[in-house]
This record gives sequence, C-alpha cells and structure tokens, in this order.
Amino acid sequence: MADDVSASPSANPKRNYTVKNIDVIVKSADVLVRVFTLAPGDRIPWHFHSESQDHYFVLKGKVTIERQDPATSAVLSAGERGLITPGTRHSVANESDSDASFVLVQGVGKLDWLKA
Repeated sequence: MADDVSASPSANPKRNYTVKNIDVIVKSADVLVRVFTLAPGDRIPWHFHSESQDHYFVLKGKVTIERQDPATSAVLSAGERGLITPGTRHSVANESDSDASFVLVQGVGKLDWLKA
C-alpha cells in the first residue's frame, strides 16, 4: 500500500507536507481511516487519487477543501462532511486561527497519493 502514516507530527516521505497530527484508525489493502489534526496554516497540497474516494467528516474547527476543474472551494465546519471522487485534484487546509480536526475515510480501491 502506498500510504504508511503512523507518526506524530506527521511527515510521510512519499508526500511533501507536514501536518500537526495523524492517527491511523483502520488500515487495510483498500480502506484507510485516519483522524487528521491541522494546526492553523497547515495545508495538504494539491493531489488526487486514482481509484479511491475521500470522505471528510469535520470534528473540530473549520477545514477548507479546494477542487480544481472546475475550481471550487468549500469551508466545512464541525458536523459537516465532504466528498472527493477519484481523479479530482484537491487540497485541504486549516485557514483559521485554531486547530481543526477531521476523520478521513479513503477507499474502496487503490490507496495512492498523486501530486497534482
């Protein structure tokens, strides 16, 4: 599997970004569930997934999810969810003044992270 994140603070050598914390909840061949904590200003850069979907469930704070083609931006608050379909170029950021956290459920399918 292309994703192997378990340390905190989190920097994956397969990716070029760092966020405050990532806790792995479930990890299988085609499903990955993690809780992300983003400090103010943390950003997951533009990327996409070839097969899997991203399901975002915001637990705390506000998370900004941007998409390319067509360009859209959504700010999700605690209790809200977002969906990114396979092949959609997107980035995720905490543009607020306090920590934000969300559950990210990825799957079902090949788990990859392709720089956009």
